[in-house]
Amino acid sequence: MSDLKQRTATGLLFIGVMMACILSHELSTLVLFGLIVFLGSLEMGRLIHFERDFISAGLQVIFFGMVSSTFRCHIPFALVLTTGLLSVLIPALFTSPKGIPTSALLSLVLLSIPFGLLTYLPSVSGSRFTLLSFFLLLWTNDTFAYLSGRTFGKHKLWERLSPKKTWEGFIGGVTAAVIVSLIVGPYSNWSTSDSIIIAMIIGALGTLGDLLESSLKRKANVKDSGTLMPGHGGILDRFDGVMLSAPLVFIYLWMNGSILLP
Repeated sequence: MSDLKQRTATGLLFIGVMMACILSHELSTLVLFGLIVFLGSLEMGRLIHFERDFISAGLQVIFFGMVSSTFRCHIPFALVLTTGLLSVLIPALFTSPKGIPTSALLSLVLLSIPFGLLTYLPSVSGSRFTLLSFFLLLWTNDTFAYLSGRTFGKHKLWERLSPKKTWEGFIGGVTAAVIVSLIVGPYSNWSTSDSIIIAMIIGALGTLGDLLESSLKRKANVKDSGTLMPGHGGILDRFDGVMLSAPLVFIYLWMNGSILLP
């Protein structure tokens, strides 16, 4: 199978699984996100200290579960904070590599918290499509940033971290995301202004998350964070756009009253 066919087949399977889990039920979404957090934490350990730490990854899944249920179950914030601290400290105490506290902290901030906060998006409209809309905008930004950069790209965005990324690609990706947001926004109970702002947040912060992951891979001297998805790399390669954009989208929807917290 050619690289393009392999990449296409893997990408379609990936999108199909994501859509099925997100639209089916809250439980299937939690299982999917928990698996992403677990595998992503293993990859983070590989990037930071060249060793997969299953203890740290398991603890990150527990913390993800705490974040995703905090406001639903009225869990005291102090307990959530304690769980987060333990998810960083326990691996440092019971495992040897010096980089483990760093990888555990990065996994907490860039995986557990963002994916935990994403689980609240369906409350905006009472529909699971709202959560899917977030990923549709993220995928649109990624796809059209690649196509625009490949077709029109001349001015490097941040050559030291990602030589192939260009300003033309960035603008093309954000523009496409804004256009798609105007289509999916009404089904997610977003106003026109909300749709545009959310798309811009996802485009800008998604790109920044991509650059952040590129810097981690450059320091580790690896091309991809993993090999789980042929032609696409690892979990971190596929979800780096979530790392920074998800918390800001959550904060924006909370501040404008779309997400109601007890």
